[in-house]
Amino acid sequence: MPPHSSISAKSTRPERKIMVHRLSSWQETAAAKRQAISNAIPEHWRIPSSRIPAVEKQPDVTSCYIHHAMAPRDIEITEADAVTITQHKTVAPAI
Repeated sequence: MPPHSSISAKSTRPERKIMVHRLSSWQETAAAKRQAISNAIPEHWRIPSSRIPAVEKQPDVTSCYIHHAMAPRDIEITEADAVTITQHKTVAPAI
């Protein structure tokens, strides 16, 4: 057996250990990123969990439920269809 074969066979085990280490590393990185994103949201923008109903009581929070936290103009924009939005678009100045 050539010498490089035994070196190659021996080097596969440390790679497997590195793969296991990377698994926990990416989980730690993901947790840190989630926390960083959460920390970047100003406290006054957050909806207190006490105002969010249980999923059994309010399964859809994307419609009327969220309107209490939005300005009337925001509701108008988010409820508009594509045709309405394109009718109100602005034209970018020519460069």
